[in-house]
Amino acid sequence: VAAGLALGRRARRSVTAEPTASAAGRRAPRAAPWLFAAVAAVFLFLAVVEAATQYFFDRSLDVRGDLGYFGGVASLVFGASGGAAALAGYAIVVIGFGLLLGVGRLGAGAMRAVFARARPRMGAILIAAAIVAPPLLFTRAPYPLAVPVVRSLSGERPAEFVELDLSGGAHGAGATAAGSDAPAAEAYAFPRLRDADVQIVLVESYGNTVFSNPVVREGLFDFLVETGRAIESAGYHVASHFLESPIVGGYSWLAHATLFTGQHVASQPTLERLMATPRTNLFSVFRDAGYRTVISFPGTIHGRWDEGQAYYGFDEVYYHQDFGYRGPMFSYVLVTDQFSMDFVRRRQADRRAAAQEAAPGVPAPPELIVHALVSSHGPFNRIPQYLDDWDLLGDGSVYHDLPVEVFANDWFAGTEWDEGYTAAIRYALTTIREYVTRLFDDDTLFVILGDHQPGRQVRPPGDGGSAPIHYVSRNRELIDHLVSTGFVPGFIPTQDEPHPAMETFLAQLVDAVGR
Repeated sequence: VAAGLALGRRARRSVTAEPTASAAGRRAPRAAPWLFAAVAAVFLFLAVVEAATQYFFDRSLDVRGDLGYFGGVASLVFGASGGAAALAGYAIVVIGFGLLLGVGRLGAGAMRAVFARARPRMGAILIAAAIVAPPLLFTRAPYPLAVPVVRSLSGERPAEFVELDLSGGAHGAGATAAGSDAPAAEAYAFPRLRDADVQIVLVESYGNTVFSNPVVREGLFDFLVETGRAIESAGYHVASHFLESPIVGGYSWLAHATLFTGQHVASQPTLERLMATPRTNLFSVFRDAGYRTVISFPGTIHGRWDEGQAYYGFDEVYYHQDFGYRGPMFSYVLVTDQFSMDFVRRRQADRRAAAQEAAPGVPAPPELIVHALVSSHGPFNRIPQYLDDWDLLGDGSVYHDLPVEVFANDWFAGTEWDEGYTAAIRYALTTIREYVTRLFDDDTLFVILGDHQPGRQVRPPGDGGSAPIHYVSRNRELIDHLVSTGFVPGFIPTQDEPHPAMETFLAQLVDAVGR
């Protein structure tokens, strides 16, 4: 309104100006609308991004943390990667800002015309009413855009990181009875686990939506029940619960950081502050216990993550380029879940065999392996087929000859969101079920959990951020201990909200294995 008054006065003055007015004076009226347009374009741009952030992620825009991901947005929308994705991201910003600048210039012209020809006070009232009335009439609570913008630019309140106490108490497993040939429990870093391998499987977008969305529940509930029975028929015991993720709809790496560190990480600035100081984390705990730590990142479309590798201290990392995958891309998915899990399994088995050959009689250290899966990533439109014969996976070229489940969804619109999501989760969990029951016959502990809820297209209104977690082990004592702490037997979690926060996972896992 103030800008309109100023522009209107400028317009009137320019009409009555003396012919001898200076060049600067003549330029001022012409420059003023463009200055207004630039300011308007900035706020229009922030408003659009804020609206998208609220819709897809149920949170406000973080100017410093979010605007750096336009390259990632371009890679999702256009299937680009590397420099092409960055270039496409900049193009989105430049073209979009240019269009908004045009809108702002039209607005400046309209304001200039109104205030040049009408009484300023009446014009101000009309403009103010046009701006203020819609939010008051059509929303329950107007939310000024300036609030999240100013908050994110000025810096959010520093997160209060907690000091983890993972020392544990008396061993839950107890010592072996006198005269037994088995080692005493105290001989193990994790007595209840007896230092068997651990594999943690992070299922993309596997959230409470599988139970709260009626269409998805109908398509998956019986399948989940059968999945639990199949796992138990293979000699395993299962306990399930929920964890409340710090994010919904995306930004999986923040959920991963929360799981790995036991800290609440809900924004990129928080993650950066967290990683500025070495802290106890999942990998340091297991590394100190004599484990070899491995993580699989098949969805890394931007190269390596050297700072993460330095912070967590993985002994081995598999990035997208390490898989040698020659199959097709499935929307966002660069490497299918089945291919990535089997590749890591075979590679680790080969490494262990080579170590045994090099040092006969020396037992290989146990392993902690984390699989960050991607096949159930949005937009849930092209779902790979599960291949029953794992030996045929090869370098992934076989997928060129296999049928693909296709759904009418893309990044901007869709008519089969529920059906596509159901198929994606079914594929991911089928892969995990067969991986566990067919390829392992030892005492490996499997932890299967979702990283966050899916996007708004699938998630029912008001649904929280909870994601299922399942412990799968042949060690009945370990599962019974989890049940005693609030888990339920079987593959279907039934606990009511509120659910434990995702940052409790690290302490939960360490307690479960008898630290």
